[in-house]
Amino acid sequence: MKTDKLATQTKGNLAVVPEYLKSAVGTADAENEIRQEDLLIPRLAVAQAGMSPQLKKNNELYIPELEEGQLFNTVTNEIYGAEAVVIPLFFNKNYVEFEGGGSLRVLNVYKTAADVPEGGLDWVVDADGKRGQRVTEFKNRMCLILTGEGVWQPILVSFKKGEVKFSDQWNSHIKFAKLADRLPCYAHTYKVVPKLKADGQKSWYVKTVAPLGFTPENIYREALTYFEQLSKGGYVVDNAGVEPEEAQEEGDVTFDQTA
Repeated sequence: MKTDKLATQTKGNLAVVPEYLKSAVGTADAENEIRQEDLLIPRLAVAQAGMSPQLKKNNELYIPELEEGQLFNTVTNEIYGAEAVVIPLFFNKNYVEFEGGGSLRVLNVYKTAADVPEGGLDWVVDADGKRGQRVTEFKNRMCLILTGEGVWQPILVSFKKGEVKFSDQWNSHIKFAKLADRLPCYAHTYKVVPKLKADGQKSWYVKTVAPLGFTPENIYREALTYFEQLSKGGYVVDNAGVEPEEAQEEGDVTFDQTA
């Protein structure tokens, strides 16, 4: 029967190829010309009130239906909502220099602290009396994320200083698991959940991580392939979802358990 409707993929561990396309699996095309440096790796970001341009209707990055506190993809604009399932591939750190003055525009990205211009990581006070840094340190996990269509795609999960506790906890989970079972980090799957953090009159969302269990066999093999490709470097990471570190007041902070 002829139909004008597009074939849809069913949800699951892997995308299901429609029957009429199975004969085309493996067919050569021109996509081999796309190299690693031609790919834009997205970030897993949390929509922050007053900060994320994706929440502002008059901004070119606006994402309809995205709400404060939700996880989203900065390249595909997919909204994951209250949680996302990821498989870690590898860890690294970098240092992002922002334009300043409240701007989210990225000027430079440095691989190591030694590459940062002198004073870039120092806390300074601007003309409005706000404390800040020109350069923010980020701890990053290259991961695979499960999309709503059941496909695993590369994504970068970044943690800045205000979230470093959760990045270090994740590193500990991975390290202890490796000591126990001697498996690579991508043999385990994790859940990322945003939580509301409050300090006085300020509040913002941070990314927390919890283990889910072993990675299924077919997905493990896919993760291994991505690890071998991406660990060589040469890719470009999207900066649309990265935000500078904001100075917080000293003292205890609390979490809104209802968020």
